[in-house]
This record gives sequence, structure tokens and C-alpha cells, in this order.
Amino acid sequence: MNAFIEDILSRIQDLLELAPPENGFPAPLSSDDQLFMFETAGVLIVNGESPAERKQALMRSLLDALMEAFACCFAKLPQEAGEERQAVLADCLSHAVGFAR
Repeated sequence: MNAFIEDILSRIQDLLELAPPENGFPAPLSSDDQLFMFETAGVLIVNGESPAERKQALMRSLLDALMEAFACCFAKLPQEAGEERQAVLADCLSHAVGFAR
């Protein structure tokens, strides 16, 4: 079963990437859909039969990606002059915090 869980996690990895929409293109998932994907990943990891150390490593990889996305959006926020773009980055920051909960 563990092999299936890690296979599923690797297949949905691109759906777990948090980034603000660029150049007017919409994100592949809505924020609610992406939240469900993070919840799914968490449930798969926690309920898997892996040892605690492996579960910790998998959860850390999810959270590390969120922290990197948060840091990237946070760094871009003061550089943006347009209010609309700042709002998009603020939403990205909000989602990163919400997904990490």
C-alpha cells in the first residue's frame, strides 16, 4: 500500500504547487480544489502504513514547498506597484497559510 501512496503523491505533486497566476492565465485549480488536494495528500500520508520517520519526511516535503511559495510571494509583494497584482499575491500568501494548517 505504501508504494501506491507515494505513487499517488508523485502524480498529484504538480497540483500541489502554489503560485499566483501569471500573465492573466488562471491557475489550474481553484483555491478550494487545491485545498482538497492538500487534505488528500495529508490523509494519505497520515493513514499510510509507513514508519513515523517516513511520514514525517513526506509531510515535511509538503510543508517545505508551501514555505518556499510563501517566501517567494512575500518577497514579490512590496515590489509590485499595481493593487490588483498585490491582491493576487496577498491571496497566494493567504492560501499558503491556510493550506499549511
